[in-house]
Amino acid sequence: MKTKRGTSGGLVSIGMSFAGNQVTQINVGGCGLLDVSLQYPIQLVVSGSADSNGEFSYQAPIPPPATGRTIYFQALDFASCTLSNAVTTVVL
Repeated sequence: MKTKRGTSGGLVSIGMSFAGNQVTQINVGGCGLLDVSLQYPIQLVVSGSADSNGEFSYQAPIPPPATGRTIYFQALDFASCTLSNAVTTVVL
C-alpha cells in the first residue's frame, strides 16, 4: 500500500473493512467527525509517518483467509485531516 501527496512528516493511518464501502461517519480525534468510505467494522491496518515527499508505504503478508475476499481501504493524513480516495481490491 502506498499513499501520495500527504503532509511531509505527518501521521498517516490506513483503515480497512471487509463489510463494504458505504459512507460512515466516525470521530477521528483532532480531525473531528469524518465521512469515511468504509463500513463498520473498520480495522486499523497501520499508522506511520509520511516521508519528506509526503509519501507513506506499507507492505504486509496477506493471510490465507483473505484470499478471494473483497477488501476496502482508505487512508487519513492527520496533519491536514484529509482522506484519500477509497480503494477496493479483491485478494487473489
